[in-house]
Amino acid sequence: MEAAGTCEITRLPEELLSAALALTTPRDACSAAVVSRDLRAAADSDAVWSRFVPHDLPSLADGEFCDPAPASAKGRFLRLSDSHRPLLLADGLMSMWLDRETGAKCYMLSARSLHISWGDTPEYWRWIPLPDSCRVSEGAELRFVCWLEIRGRIHSKMLSQDTTYAAYIVFRLGDKTYGLDYPAQEASITVAESTSTRKVCLQSSVNEDEDWAGFGDPLSRRYHRACCGHLVFPGKRSDGWMELKLGELYVKDCDTGEVCMNLMETKVCGPKGGLLVQGIEIRPKKGLLASSSAMSKSKHQAGGEEQAATTTSTVACEIVRLPQELLMKVLSHITPQDAARAAAVSQAFRAILDSDAFWTRFVTSVHNLLLFHYNGQTLSQKEMFLCLSDRPILSVTRRMSMWLDRQTGAKCYMLSARALNIAWSRKPQHWRWIIHCTDRSFSQAAELLSVCWFEIRGKIDSEMLSLNSTYAAFLVFKLDDESAHRRDFPVLKASVSIGGCKSTRQVSLHGSDGDEDGLPSHPQQRADGWMELELGEFYNKQGNDGEVCIRLSETAELNNKKGLIVYGMEIRPKK
Repeated sequence: MEAAGTCEITRLPEELLSAALALTTPRDACSAAVVSRDLRAAADSDAVWSRFVPHDLPSLADGEFCDPAPASAKGRFLRLSDSHRPLLLADGLMSMWLDRETGAKCYMLSARSLHISWGDTPEYWRWIPLPDSCRVSEGAELRFVCWLEIRGRIHSKMLSQDTTYAAYIVFRLGDKTYGLDYPAQEASITVAESTSTRKVCLQSSVNEDEDWAGFGDPLSRRYHRACCGHLVFPGKRSDGWMELKLGELYVKDCDTGEVCMNLMETKVCGPKGGLLVQGIEIRPKKGLLASSSAMSKSKHQAGGEEQAATTTSTVACEIVRLPQELLMKVLSHITPQDAARAAAVSQAFRAILDSDAFWTRFVTSVHNLLLFHYNGQTLSQKEMFLCLSDRPILSVTRRMSMWLDRQTGAKCYMLSARALNIAWSRKPQHWRWIIHCTDRSFSQAAELLSVCWFEIRGKIDSEMLSLNSTYAAFLVFKLDDESAHRRDFPVLKASVSIGGCKSTRQVSLHGSDGDEDGLPSHPQQRADGWMELELGEFYNKQGNDGEVCIRLSETAELNNKKGLIVYGMEIRPKK
């Protein structure tokens, strides 16, 4: 007998799987890795992860990537995407890392790299060490200004193409902060000749526990009532700092010149103080801030996000770039169980895995049978599969039923007792036919009254079975109370043969806690109340090996046997 067949996806060359996964994102590759072992092998390969490590990384400071550098491409990506340990650039003023979900390049522009109006005047700003900051050694502390202006810039060539970014100012507020809640500040992002602006507020005096009546002076309260739906407020980060979104930008081809980010309040020019600036962070836009919790009421933030931003395009998952025919070619070889997992990888996978083109290969061979049973109903190919894998369908002769295995899609069969060749079954003194279970596919079962020569045979043409599948054959039966209690049924011989190959084993109709503990096969209780005994297994390669013959017998001792009720023989994929 050949070894059990594994998931059909193993037939795909690993280089094909790797080539497909390399066009996705790191997040999609990790999601695909849980689909099957074979996808995991491809998803962990250097061919995939070398695609996620950019070849145009900026120049790093000496010794930044030598601790030591990981040997595998996946290891290098994981090191580069560790946002808790960003890599310092050669100028010492910026740090970078890769976004772990998309692989896009992210940057932190330190306060020293920014243009801060009056930043070199000690009575207005002072530079203080930041021992708890990641790779930013100094922060700019605002002591007193009326004209607030902070500018940062980065060349688009340093960013990842076809990516929507968001820029955030990272800061803290001191115990004696003033002038940052009113008037609001203006934030802007400029790329090429396109500029988006929004109203933002570095300091929010409104939280879930405060009432408007206790908020600032009357002028400030009126201002916030009028503008709260348009203001963007800061959020708290997991590292203890605050971040305020300045805007979004879409980098198309990495050659659109400099990206300029500004935060200013230069109109009212009221006194301001108590702000500590770490820098400006640029990272791919996400649906929500992963590391923040809203400080303001949710309606304030939602309103600000929807109305203030003028550039709101997002980048779809890179997996949609794969040609549809390539995705179909890859996915058409997986099983229904793998399909359920793969559908969670991306919307592109889900669209294919819900299509008739994917499910038709599981139901084509039984299509006419389905039309007979579901005449007049319009069913998709997936609905047909779900119907067939949920409840057996009787054959025209009503002596056999079939269904599809929900995990593998392989065809399964139950041969009724009437379809079996049971020695002496035509003799009423030896066997009788009883109506035993009307809620199942077959209404009759064969009850053994008394025989010495015990033999039951079943057969099925290999053409009816799924190709390249390892099957197991089971006797489905019950013992009457007396026989089950006496445990006097002898050891039986079971055999399965196909195409000149034959396997045999000794089996027992009793449980494994008796004298037959050393036997390879004992019955198991089924969910439907019957027992099943595995008689053997076989491999159906091309379906051209003729009949599969299944036999259970005891013809040596010839002692009297009784008390067995046979429902049929079940043939299903080996698990």
